Formats: sequence, structure tokens, C-alpha cells
Amino acid sequence: MECSERRVIVSTPSGSTSGQLNPQAEKARQMFLSISVGRRITLVAAVIGLVLSFFSWYSGSSVAGNGGSDSGWHGWGFLAVLLLIVCGVISALPLLGIPSLRGLMPALPSMVTDGLVLSLGGTIAVVATILFMANEYSGISFSSDAGSAGFTIWCYLFLVCAIAACIGGVMVRSESESGSAVSSMSGLVAGLRQAFLGLSLGRRLAVGGAVVAFVFSFLHWYSYSQSAQVSGVAGYGWSSSIIGWHDWAFIGLLFLIIGGLLALAPLIGLPSVRRFVPGLPPTVSDAEVVMGAGVLAVVAILLFIVTEGSSTSGYFSAVYTSGALSKGASYGAYIGLICGVAMAAGGYLMRSEPAA
Repeated sequence: MECSERRVIVSTPSGSTSGQLNPQAEKARQMFLSISVGRRITLVAAVIGLVLSFFSWYSGSSVAGNGGSDSGWHGWGFLAVLLLIVCGVISALPLLGIPSLRGLMPALPSMVTDGLVLSLGGTIAVVATILFMANEYSGISFSSDAGSAGFTIWCYLFLVCAIAACIGGVMVRSESESGSAVSSMSGLVAGLRQAFLGLSLGRRLAVGGAVVAFVFSFLHWYSYSQSAQVSGVAGYGWSSSIIGWHDWAFIGLLFLIIGGLLALAPLIGLPSVRRFVPGLPPTVSDAEVVMGAGVLAVVAILLFIVTEGSSTSGYFSAVYTSGALSKGASYGAYIGLICGVAMAAGGYLMRSEPAA
């Protein structure tokens, strides 16, 4: 018996090898990795943010089939998107053979660096996004038997991108001043953890309160609900809620953020609040400023809880002819209160620290 052997030869395109990247893709990857981690973070955040800007940030719909939506290119969102694009272009300059912004504008003052521009651009993009959420239909999310309206996940994801761009800008500035760059994301995380643990307990408590308050500021702080009769139709139910960037809560959140930034001062090379405000009286210390910010935040949030319902009850009474209106502060407001107390306690603990 004769056995025949059949050989199958699989050929691959000339110049390519299984398991290897395309030469052009590998070159692009190496170019991307050649820039600092801070620039990489900012560039990726800008690209993703640009894509997200074309999605619906606020949308509404009704059971009748009517509806509408606003993308990021609307109101304050327009400014936020433009700033994020500018940050992405500046962070990508080394990939175009231009080492820094000064290569395009040599007349820039010496204090204006890429890191400063990126961090400021990212910060203003964050603020503009928050203003979009605070002003777009007064920051109200609405749900009823007839339809619903509110902010979408794309708006929140863009906010994350703006925050990432701001962090990337701060890193670029730090890399420029120290002369050394973070080589990997793991090194970045380890460095941030070590820097945070290097703060005193009081400062960590104040910073933690500010961060938690900022995260929860985009959730429900005050809610309304009613089962009412509208235009002669009985059994019409609805509910509505607003985020924290509203009325007195807005002021309280500002105090919390300011206090958190002041508690972080040592990490950005400013060991004392006095470096920000040289004219402070000698008796005013960092601890007292942070503690005062926490106390004022608590007062502002309490005023929000007490007064918020009265500002809209007249409107609801005029629209809904029957049915009891249920209203009250939601979990976000109470978490904000706890964060304010935590910041005030952190400021109190800072009083035992040696003066900077």
C-alpha cells in the first residue's frame, strides 16, 4: 500500500510576520510612547472627549413620540469641548516635531509653559462642563408617565475626560519643573499614593471630603414627586430631581473644593495658604482657613436643604391641580453635609501641625 503525503503551505503577505504589529502601527505606537505620561493622558482624554461631544448630553422624550436632545456643542458645553481640543493639540506638539508651545509662539512670557496652559485649560473645561449641567434646564432630571428628560452618560464621561486632561496638565507642569517624567501609569499611581499618604491626617481628611463631595455633586440632591391630575387626566405620576450644582448647594460645593485645594497645597509646592494670599493676617493659619471652608460649606448646604423646596413649590402648585407634592433633600445633600463636617474636622486636626 502506498501512502501519499500532502503538504499544505500557508503563505503570509510579504514583509509581515504572525504576531507582529503592522510597521506603521508600531511606529505610531512608539511615537505615542515617546511623549510623557502627562501628555499621553491629556491627548487620549481630548480625543475621547471630542468623540463624546457629538453624542446627546441632555435628552428628553414623551410617550407621544416627541423628544429632543442637546449635544456637547451647546451652551457652556461648546466652550468645554473647544478647550479640550486645544489641550489635545498642545499635548501632541512633540509628535509634530514641535517640542513645546513656545516653538509656535516664541514671544510667550517665560512663566507660560505647556503644563500651565494644559492644567488651566483642563480646569476651565471642567468648570464649563459643570456650568452646562447647572444651567441646562436648571440641572433638572424629570420622569413622568408622559415622558422623561435628563443628562446622559455621555455628559458624565466627557466630564471625566476634562478632569483627566486637567490631571495630565498638572503632571506635564510637574515634569517640566522637576526635570524628570513619570515613565509608566503604575509609577504614576504609586507616586500619587505616596504623595497623598505624605500629607497629615487633617489634610487627608479635608482632601477626601472635597473629592467625595465633588463625585456626589452630580447625583440627586433634592427630589420632587407627585401623583396628580393634569389637564383633567387623573393618575398622572411624575418625579424630578436636581444635582448639587444648584442654589445654595453650589456655594457649599465651591467652599469644599477651595478647602480641598488649600489642603493639597504642599503637593503643588505651596506649603502654606499664605503663598496664595500674602495679605492674610498673621493669626490666620492654613488650619483655620480649611476649617472655615468646611463650616461655611455645612451652613450653605443646610440652607439649600431648608430653602430649596420653597423656590419651586409655587410653580408646581400652578401646574398640577391636585395631588400632594412630596419633596425633600436626597442622599447627595446629606453626603455633602458629611463631607463638610469631615473638612471642618480635618482643619481642626491641622491646628496641631507645625506652622509652614
